[in-house]
Amino acid sequence: MKHTLALAMLLLPLLVAGQTPKLTEAQSKQRLAKLVPLLQQYDARYDYFCRVPDCDFVIITKDYRQGIVDLDGKVLLPFEYFIFRQNGTSLFLVMNEDKLGLVDKHMRWVVPMEYDNPIECLECLDMGAFFSGGYAVLQKNGKYGAVDTTGKVIVPFKYDLPFSINKELGMLKFYDDSNQEHPKEYMTDFNGNLLIGPYEQIDGFHEGLAAFSQNGKTGFIDTKGKVVLPCKYDYAWDFEEGYCIVGLNNRPVLIDRKGNVKYTFGPSEFCEGTAWKGSVLIVRHEEDDWNYQYGAIDHTGKELAPRRYKWWCMLNDTYLAMLNEDESCDIYDRQGRMLKHFQQFRGIIFDPVEVSDFYGEYFAVMQDSLWGIVDRNLQTVLPCRYKEASHIGNGCFRVVGADGRPSFIDLKGKPLITGPYEELFPEADGLFKFYTGNPDDYEEIIVGYVDLYGNTTATRAQLEKMNKWMKKR
Repeated sequence: MKHTLALAMLLLPLLVAGQTPKLTEAQSKQRLAKLVPLLQQYDARYDYFCRVPDCDFVIITKDYRQGIVDLDGKVLLPFEYFIFRQNGTSLFLVMNEDKLGLVDKHMRWVVPMEYDNPIECLECLDMGAFFSGGYAVLQKNGKYGAVDTTGKVIVPFKYDLPFSINKELGMLKFYDDSNQEHPKEYMTDFNGNLLIGPYEQIDGFHEGLAAFSQNGKTGFIDTKGKVVLPCKYDYAWDFEEGYCIVGLNNRPVLIDRKGNVKYTFGPSEFCEGTAWKGSVLIVRHEEDDWNYQYGAIDHTGKELAPRRYKWWCMLNDTYLAMLNEDESCDIYDRQGRMLKHFQQFRGIIFDPVEVSDFYGEYFAVMQDSLWGIVDRNLQTVLPCRYKEASHIGNGCFRVVGADGRPSFIDLKGKPLITGPYEELFPEADGLFKFYTGNPDDYEEIIVGYVDLYGNTTATRAQLEKMNKWMKKR
């Protein structure tokens, strides 16, 4: 199993943008005072503060392992594990090389650490996949089953193969690759009674239909296993709003639930993705093997965004962002109206490998070679007058002015946190973790905490040293 110190950074909890501190200044200052001895005792570069209802913890990385310490310094969970906070809950996923389980905020094992840990690379894992639906498929003594976050077994541990769960339909889907040349998938009820299949492949159900493959072709079945559209397609996507993209006669086409062809893509054109639950189709035009151009159409083929863009992304399920060759960005609505043009738009990762919706409360944009901030409605909240600008959470924005020094301000431009802090990362309830490094020695770094009231764990000597570093920078 591969583990590195980068794990601690990957496990940072998700935070709600724009949250305001719930603690008074006196309470926050008291919390910071309790953090000081922890910073002195442990290597704080890789810890992170975690707040759950009525409890504050620090998850500490020590000797490539993690443990949980409260603000009084009491070790609640020894430094023997790899720990992930389940977002939106007071539960922690705890694992070692062999086993995994769940503990609650009182460090009680609600799911005993007796289930096999199948993870080979924590850095490669989407940790949110565990218990994401309130339950998880696990292995115990070589058999597969499922438990919920209270430890209750919801699928008995009697299966030789792993499975996925469709709780709404009461189905389990199995993948059997014992025959490498002819793997198969099938679906059963929770007692193991066969309901659908076996087929070469069964996709998930969307709008009551699921794509399935047999003899190299794809069709659709309903939740009873009845074949609704026969296996005649080269491939098939999921149905969205009653429409689906399939491959037919070596061309992508749009069909309805009855299989009627509603739109056929032109030569060298492909459907790259959909927006607004399939009501808008993203078209990729291939000029050659290395040059792609993207645009958008509706179900009738009407052009909503011209086929001339480098890449695309969705914003908050509300806007379609199209990236030009010069890195500028055009923003469209679902009717095809171009609403905004930005010289650059930061906050989206335009990744040609995988596209997904991007959600955010604020976005950094560039106009006239300077950065500012717009909100989720694309309205300017900080004008474009900075060398750098970004939203770091808790209603705090990091900007770099003409002098090259970073500062941390609120939406009105008022200084929110002052001090020689190079980077701030939101933790919880108005608390930030700061990092400032020596520009002459990147190995030397000072780490600590600061709150929205300006209280900090940094000592006078540390502040003086950081000020010197920031002046050099």
